[in-house]
Amino acid sequence: MSNYLLFEYPCNQRMRAYLRIEYAFNKIQQALEKDDQDNHSHAIWLIFSLIDYLQRNDVKSSVLKDLDARITEYVVLENNPQVDTEKLSKFLTQLKSLQSWIYRHQGKLGQHVTDNEFFSSIKKRFDGSLTIQPSDIPQYFYFLSRDSQKRREMIAQLLNEMQSIKTSINVLLRLFRESANFREIQAEQGGFGEDLDMTPCNLVRIRVNRVCEVYPEVSVGSHRVNIRFHTIKPDGKIVNVNDSIPFKLALCN
Repeated sequence: MSNYLLFEYPCNQRMRAYLRIEYAFNKIQQALEKDDQDNHSHAIWLIFSLIDYLQRNDVKSSVLKDLDARITEYVVLENNPQVDTEKLSKFLTQLKSLQSWIYRHQGKLGQHVTDNEFFSSIKKRFDGSLTIQPSDIPQYFYFLSRDSQKRREMIAQLLNEMQSIKTSINVLLRLFRESANFREIQAEQGGFGEDLDMTPCNLVRIRVNRVCEVYPEVSVGSHRVNIRFHTIKPDGKIVNVNDSIPFKLALCN
């Protein structure tokens, strides 16, 4: 376990969507690494929730816009003698491949679940249900009784159809995160503020040592970022921290 807690604050709805989708994919993967029915059932519920989220939000357009911008940015570097052209070429090929897949994708993201008779039948019962009983969806409980590897293979079919959107978001988030290095900051009396330059900030990243036992509240405007540290008392009360808190900050563009 790391000695530091990492907090990431999205500065716009697009970035918030990317972080939520990345987190969902990670949780699905963790659940599928287990063999028990409960984890596989949780993975399916997460996939259904993820698909609903992808279809409610215009993720497809946002990803295409960001891929287009990155490709344009890196194409300019092809004639730069200080750039490793071989690595750049391979990376551009990957970006263009992801871009091409999304352009070619017909319909809504996650449509393949609706087209799958088995998963479509159980998704309808999952939506808005407090709990699922064997009498509600007998085919689902038959599915859960199967060998763990067979369950995993069927669930993987759903994920395979979303691999390109997953990879696209992973690549874009990596580029955003790598756009700024962490620097040492001291939050005097538990607070810190800084004016922003003309470049829009997309993601605020904060690392703070666990021993501080604090968490940050972040507000970002067009021209300034403000950070305030809080802690939670044993009785559940949230209070401001008035001590000096050392932390690391990265403002990612």
